[in-house]
This record gives sequence, C-alpha cells and structure tokens, in this order.
Amino acid sequence: MNMKSVLLLVSVAFNIALMYALVSYTGKSDQSKPEDPLPVIRDIQTVEPTQRPAIREGSAIARLSAVDFNTRDHFALMDQLQQQGLPDEFVRRIMLASIDMELSELARQQESGNQYWQATKPNRKEQVQQELQWASEKRVLLRQLFGDSVEDDPVFEDLFRPFHKTLDFLSSDKQIALFEKVELNQAQSRDMFGPGFIREQMEDRRAMQTDMIASIQELLTPEEYFEYELRESREANRMRQTMTGFDYTEQEFRDIFEIRGEFQDLSQSPFNSMSGPQVREAVMEARDDQNRRIAEYLGTERFAELKRLQDPVYQSLVAIGDRYDSSERSIITAYEITTEFRTRVNEVRRDQFMSGEERRSQITQLSAESLEEIEVLVGEEAAQSIQNNIFRGSRRGFRQ
Repeated sequence: MNMKSVLLLVSVAFNIALMYALVSYTGKSDQSKPEDPLPVIRDIQTVEPTQRPAIREGSAIARLSAVDFNTRDHFALMDQLQQQGLPDEFVRRIMLASIDMELSELARQQESGNQYWQATKPNRKEQVQQELQWASEKRVLLRQLFGDSVEDDPVFEDLFRPFHKTLDFLSSDKQIALFEKVELNQAQSRDMFGPGFIREQMEDRRAMQTDMIASIQELLTPEEYFEYELRESREANRMRQTMTGFDYTEQEFRDIFEIRGEFQDLSQSPFNSMSGPQVREAVMEARDDQNRRIAEYLGTERFAELKRLQDPVYQSLVAIGDRYDSSERSIITAYEITTEFRTRVNEVRRDQFMSGEERRSQITQLSAESLEEIEVLVGEEAAQSIQNNIFRGSRRGFRQ
C-alpha cells in the first residue's frame, strides 16, 4: 500500500474515530467537561501548530494513531485494531475500508492510459466480470476474518445481500447469484450496440433476455420468481406508474399482476413476432379477456376509474382542472363527454358513404356541441384550455 493510499485510509479511519469519540463524549454526564475545551477552527490553514488541539491520551483517536496501517496483512491489522480496544463495528468498518483500498489500487494498476486523441470503447462486460471477481474475493476474506455470520451483518449487507432492500426474502447466496446475472446482462447489453445499428442486434438482444429470464427461473423457486417479478419486472413497474392515483391494496396489486402476467406471456410468445390479421386478432382477444377478468375482479365502477386514470386524455383534464380550480366531478363528466365525442368521431371517420367535406363538417359540429357542454361544467377558461390541449392537435388527445 503506497503512502497516498495509507493517508486516505487513515483519513477515513480518523473520521470514523472522531465520530465515535464525539458520541462517546456526549454520552457522559452533563456535569463533566473536558479539561481543555477544543477551539473552534474556522480555517485550518491559518491555525498555528500550537493552537491545534492535542489528542487526549487513551482516546479512540489516540489508540487509532498507534495502529500500523502500512501492513498488507489484513489479519495483523485486525489484531492491532482489536488490541486497541476499539468497538467491533468500528473495527469491521475499518477492515472493509482497508480491503476496498487495496482493490482500488489494483483497479488503478490495471487501467491503461487513454490517448486523448482517440475514442475509447471499454469492454463493459470484462470490467463487470473483474468487479464481480473482486467482490467474491472480498466476501471470502471477510468470512475468514469474521466468520460466516458476516453475511447477516448490516456493515456488509450491500456485499452479501445486494438486494436486501427489495428481495430480502432471498438467501445471501441467491441474492449474490441474481446480482451477478443482472450486472453481466446489463453490461453485455451495453457492449452489444455500437455506432452501427442493424436489426439483427435487436433479435440478439431479445434472445439474450429470453436466456436471462430462463436462468433466473432456474435459480429461483416458482414462488420466489413471482415475488421477484412483482418487484423488479418492467410490467410491475409499469403497473405502479399507471395505477398512480388509484386506491388499491397490496393484494389487489398482486392479483392484477398475475392476471396481466398471463397476457404478457402471450405477447412475448414467438408467434407475436409474426404479422398478419390472425396474430393481431389473437392478441386483441387476449387483451379483451384480460380487461374482462380485471373488471370482474375490481367491479365495474373501480375498473372504470382505473381505466380513466390510465388515459392520457383524462390526465390532461385533471391538470386543467387543477389549474382552473374545477371540481373532480366536473372533470370526470368532461372526460365522459370527450370519450363520447371520440367514439362518435371514429364512427364518422369509418362512414364510407360520407365525403371528406361531410366528415369534416360533422366532426366540427360534434366538437362545438361537446365543448358547449364542457363549458357549462368547468367555465370558459377551462373549456378553452380543453379545446386547445385536447380537442385541437394535442399529442395526448385527438385531432378533429
């Protein structure tokens, strides 16, 4: 370990020790005061050496300064820290910092100098493989230092339980294996796409994702995989986003996710990559069946509320209502009017017996009638905003 690394490690350890010393001091009786109060240092550069506070003999900082951080033997370093009577958690954190420092030095040694006049494209997969290998070596060393109980130690939970915040029901071994699969998959995906893009790359990406899902299903039990999907899948995240504002329970989320998961299996099946009316019809039938089952589960009114909250047109109406202080009931009614307007407009457009001019005239009349109803509900300003943002060329709305 070179001098720069030693100084950095000592700095980290010094700060930890300082916090520990302060906490220890504040835990004493209010009557006890230090013999020599420490001066307030506003600018360390202007303080003369004689003004700097002396380190009290026997304090945590004094004991830490007696440790030889130049040793490359982690076991010897831990013995020194323990002999100084430092708290166990403090010792564990210093040992983790020491190991990280050593690995950081290895990483710097392996970095090749970049030529500023040349573009560099690092192989992300190789980098991640090296990082995962070092993480594995860290876990082995920490087990040797502190025993197998380290995998349950909060100090090391990011290393032994990388998914402890979301997948805490998985064992340490499964969390590590899953983390490695995810990291390598993401790295390989980034390496896959370069300056030139061809369709085959997307096909390779889909095949890689299929293999990834299969390997995760092999790692986890069916119950664990379902829990994993509930927390980490794109479909679950999409549900959380689209159900914002809807009052639902955890169990309802789980049940709806299960219903939608069956359609997801269909939409990702090989035949869906094909084109043709039969494929489109099959997908639409499956989607209709999914909506029917969710409607039966939630009930007609709550399902209608959920669909309304997911509609970009309704979301725009809510924003307009908030801006112009319209009531929730009037916004819902305005949404029903716009929905009816859209339905009738689509019917006009499909009417092949009308000329183009007749269609435009009919749609203009429908628009005027709908906006007149809406203005009675929400007032002139809000109605004008609805006309500008929804009835007239809005990306989230519909065009006349």
